[in-house]
Amino acid sequence: MGPLYGSGGQPVQLGPELGRGGQGTVYALADDPGQVAKLYLRPPGPAQVRKLEALTALADPVLLTLSAWPTEALRGPAGEVRGFLMPRLPAGEMHELHCLYTPATRSELFPEATWAFLVHTARNLARAFAALHTRGVLMGDVSSRNVMVGPAGTVRLIDTDSFQVRSGGEVLPCPVGTPEFTPPELQGQALGTLVRTEAHDLFGLATLIFHLLFQGRHPYAGVQAAATPLSPAEAIAGHAFAYSAQPLPGLRPPPGTLRLSDLTAEVAALFERAFAPAPAPPRPTAAEWDTALATLGQALEPCRQGHTRVRGLACPHCRVHPLARIEGTQLLRLADLDRQLAALRQRIRALQSPPPLAVLQHIAPAPRTAPLLLPAPPPPADRTEWAVIWTGRLALLLVLLAFGVLIHWLGPLAQWSLVLLGVLAAAYPELRHLLEAAFDRYFPELTAAWMRLALGERSRAHALYTLRRDLQVQQTREEALKAELLALTLRAQQPAEYSRFRSAQQAVQTVLAETGAVEQARRAELDALGVKYHQSARREYLRRQPLTAGVAAGIGAAEAARLHAAGLRVAADLTPAALRSLTGLSSGQQQALLRYRQAWKSSTRRTTARFRPARWLPCTVAMPRRCGAVWPGWSGKRCAWNGWPRARPPSAASPRSAASCWIAARYSSICAGYWTQPE
Repeated sequence: MGPLYGSGGQPVQLGPELGRGGQGTVYALADDPGQVAKLYLRPPGPAQVRKLEALTALADPVLLTLSAWPTEALRGPAGEVRGFLMPRLPAGEMHELHCLYTPATRSELFPEATWAFLVHTARNLARAFAALHTRGVLMGDVSSRNVMVGPAGTVRLIDTDSFQVRSGGEVLPCPVGTPEFTPPELQGQALGTLVRTEAHDLFGLATLIFHLLFQGRHPYAGVQAAATPLSPAEAIAGHAFAYSAQPLPGLRPPPGTLRLSDLTAEVAALFERAFAPAPAPPRPTAAEWDTALATLGQALEPCRQGHTRVRGLACPHCRVHPLARIEGTQLLRLADLDRQLAALRQRIRALQSPPPLAVLQHIAPAPRTAPLLLPAPPPPADRTEWAVIWTGRLALLLVLLAFGVLIHWLGPLAQWSLVLLGVLAAAYPELRHLLEAAFDRYFPELTAAWMRLALGERSRAHALYTLRRDLQVQQTREEALKAELLALTLRAQQPAEYSRFRSAQQAVQTVLAETGAVEQARRAELDALGVKYHQSARREYLRRQPLTAGVAAGIGAAEAARLHAAGLRVAADLTPAALRSLTGLSSGQQQALLRYRQAWKSSTRRTTARFRPARWLPCTVAMPRRCGAVWPGWSGKRCAWNGWPRARPPSAASPRSAASCWIAARYSSICAGYWTQPE
């Protein structure tokens, strides 16, 4: 790898590798845990070097706080740019933005996040974009993977070395982009040298905010009347904003989703401006989003079911998730069931069971230490002793006063005498040693004599007696507390108490094991449900692909008529057995038809990877067979994922039935955030 040097020529020591991407590798620093180094896999070109120099010149505390902004370039021995340094994100705390707005991952990584938390995060995102735009920087490649969010809703922008920036009179563009967040006017264009404007960034910002407020829904993912569903890029290019108050003909929002009317009028108007077809008013700026989201956050309040809604409006979450209400007021967070069960198991396992009684039999009361022998309290002093003591104190006071008067009367003579004595002591070591010896000998005796006169022997004896008495009282209290603690410990370890604790603990473990069995059964039903759905959706998808002339190589009008005559009219009918029984087609034509069917079958993997809330499915596919027993009259009817029949709820005494209903409710929440197919 070779040595690396910073902008000042100082050597940089790399630590372990933290991650690797398509453009470079990120390493920790051996001597700076607050920064990381990104080394390019290929030597950067002159334009990339100029962009890196411009980015490092713009670094300030604000940009370093809200993004992984380059702080200085890393160079090799010959001065060539090899990479750059940037702030290090908190390990394990930051996640990509889509992990927050997708319901499935939000319940795991952000279990306490509410709709108010999503609004708060959206406002932080808008403020981050505002900080970039005020400095003349554009993110360019707006994507949920380039935004990291922390547990407090703070955001950090990454991949900053691809941002569009100006260096003098030169604009260094962002060469990449994400189609789902690219504005309509840039769809299908080459982005390598394209100079973007702030309006292009604002479209991506509005799309990210929409994802947050609508819990993973894309603004252009609607139910379309067209026979062939549109891809995200096609829907954006066609201005197919599904949630608009004036949508395109044949376009409507998916069922079971929020509406613009569930937000404040100010936020709804900003979404209409952001996704309006051209010519249209300018897209909302990041500062406008900041103001509108602040107003929305202040207008939020909890509903009676525990959701978050806009004050004065009906709760959209109660409308979208009707199963979240049990017995009118009790809220059941079905999407968080796995997390709640795991937390309960962890709390139960954390309980420390007391050790058996045999372990504590060696504990004995603490040995009593010998009590302190208190000296007999001194007898009260008679009047003669008190007279002597006070006479000595008065004489000492008179001596001190006389010394002070003498010093005051002598004045400068006394001061110069002391100075002369000091000079003589410094000049003659023998005199200094003599004075020091006299001081060491007589000063302690004088001090002791003064203490005896000032305090008296009787007072010292009384003080010693009081200290020893207090110490003995504290020692007695300590021994009493030790004895009480031992008694309580032995009482807690009685066989009956210990047996009851072990019985309760075993009962809890049994319940946990039964819960685990129900959880496994639920997951098995979930997997089987997905397999049935995929098979049914794939068959229905292939039935909508007609066999006409030109669908495959060598298939003309005559071959298509022969296929129709044999009953092969759609791609689902093209099976190897059916083609072998058909005469008049060569092996090459048969292989071409099979490849045609396989191509359509493979395309369903992208469009039917999840359940689609816009589709109505038969109950035999959507629900396990036990649902007919749980709710009589259900079987054979058609049901929507966003609604339930008016029947009694599952019995609490039937955990397996409840598990089946958990599956349906969980799928109704997982469906959010995925593209839907037409009915």
